[in-house]
Amino acid sequence: MFLISQTSGKMYLRRPLDFDSMSDSVYNVTVEASDGELNSSAVITITVTDVNDNVPKCTPTFVNVTVDEDMPIGTNVSKFDICVRGLLRLFRFYQVDGCFHER
Repeated sequence: MFLISQTSGKMYLRRPLDFDSMSDSVYNVTVEASDGELNSSAVITITVTDVNDNVPKCTPTFVNVTVDEDMPIGTNVSKFDICVRGLLRLFRFYQVDGCFHER
């Protein structure tokens, strides 16, 4: 998961991280330095945090709905499903264009 440079002591990622597919998000890495005679060690705790890197996907992406003018208020006229890999989130739906008229 991590790589330490033997000359500079800098720690690098060996490969990209993906929190959603990780079995553990906390890593304890023991680092040891030696001059050939004496040595010293340290424990580094690395915590990987989740970021919202999965774009929500609406299905369908386009809907053309016809409604009767006498439909009761509160009638369901369409349904959208949202899928986001790896996350359980609360989604807020809002109207981007078009208009609603209140009477």
